[in-house]
Amino acid sequence: MIVNDSASPTDAAVKHFYDREEFERTWLPASGGIVYVMRPVGKPTPSLTANNS
Repeated sequence: MIVNDSASPTDAAVKHFYDREEFERTWLPASGGIVYVMRPVGKPTPSLTANNS
């Protein structure tokens, strides 16, 4: 998972890489799971199901 953290101290430190489990442990309790999904124009987002929502 690639995360661009706007709270990073410098522009060079913005990009962070996480394993999914590490990201979920950190992000979900603090944010309630709210994220922005960035994708190329014309590329649809995957359908949500009970298994991946």
